[in-house]
Amino acid sequence: DLIIKEGNTDKNFYQLLQGQLIISKNEKVISEITQPGEYFGEMSALTNEPRSATVRAKGKSIVKVFPGEKLKETIENYPDISLRIIHSLIRRINETDRRLTQ
Repeated sequence: DLIIKEGNTDKNFYQLLQGQLIISKNEKVISEITQPGEYFGEMSALTNEPRSATVRAKGKSIVKVFPGEKLKETIENYPDISLRIIHSLIRRINETDRRLTQ
């Protein structure tokens, strides 16, 4: 199932509760989200730019949707969520780098 489509301008961000997700750019897989609790989709909410990648469920997955306009407030009021988002971003950057250098 499609969760985020590259180029779209929606601003919601998400949290993976169950399952696995595939991140692709220009139809090429660049990363995966596999850890329950990981956040994704936050880049567009923070930068106000179109979606940079597509996110699809890999099999049955459950995600929680958060309104993008609440992200900055959430980061300010819940430092533990901020830290999880930072860890998710770092992991995805490292995974993307690993895939690109293979």
